[in-house]
Amino acid sequence: MLVTSQEICYRSASANLSVSPSVGLAFIGSLVSQDRRQGHATGLLQLICDRADREGLELRLTVGSEGGPEDASNADLIRFYGKFGFEQLTADNAYYLGRQPSRGGSTSVVAA
Repeated sequence: MLVTSQEICYRSASANLSVSPSVGLAFIGSLVSQDRRQGHATGLLQLICDRADREGLELRLTVGSEGGPEDASNADLIRFYGKFGFEQLTADNAYYLGRQPSRGGSTSVVAA
């Protein structure tokens, strides 16, 4: 299985994306934004989702902040990713999320 990794950036936000086209899967790791509440992470995640849709890739990620699973910011992150169609993958791990590629067009949450 061939996996390629790359860093993707949008303004002050960046993420590591590991893509395995042969199995139609990509993992998002370490999505961070230096300037909070500026829409940079939203723009970056939109770029990643658009690419995944074009290439027919399922996206997966693990939500986690420094405070651990009970940290209130994890709930905020889960809601944030939910805006892009990410859902809980397993009943025993609320922090492992996945998103199927959109088949009917854009899932844009970024205001035009």
